Amino acid sequence: DGDSTYGSIIDNPNPIFSWSAEHSENEQYQSEYRLTVRSGDRCKWDSGWIQDSRQSAEYQGEELKTAEELFWTVQLKDRNGLESDIQESHFRMGWMENWKAQWITTPWDEERQTKYFQKKIEIQKAVKKAYLYLCGIGYHHVTLNGDEIDEAYLQPAISNYTKNCYYVTLSVKEFLKEAGKNYVALNLNI
Repeated sequence: DGDSTYGSIIDNPNPIFSWSAEHSENEQYQSEYRLTVRSGDRCKWDSGWIQDSRQSAEYQGEELKTAEELFWTVQLKDRNGLESDIQESHFRMGWMENWKAQWITTPWDEERQTKYFQKKIEIQKAVKKAYLYLCGIGYHHVTLNGDEIDEAYLQPAISNYTKNCYYVTLSVKEFLKEAGKNYVALNLNI
């Protein structure tokens, strides 16, 4: 996804968390679990202790926002009530709002099947985080200020475009000029 820090990107408003457990003693099992999800210092959900041996649970907390970075923990109790260490993982939310963008296109040209687009973006103030959400029918290659921001090719995944159009999420802050003009360039159908 272009952001190795947050390789897991979720665009489900109620993600399902799952885990597996091992115990050093035979015939032990999970008797309870507790999940927490936080964004920074803010706790978005604390399940409390749930008496259940299932190793998955659907998120039941506050609304998750586009591009929000989240950390989740799971802690278990065995059949004797002994608590495990807390295990932590992380993910980032994908695009959670209705797409407001428009498809970009040019008239079909048999001679020139690769299409090139460029967009100027003016930055007025300091940027803490920046993500490019790129959805396309066909493959693409994208640069920002002339720098390749994603080494992956053959993205996004092929789908039945009448039902789903997949997208990729790229972390682009390091490629932005702090102030002034920035240029995003896109080659389609490479």
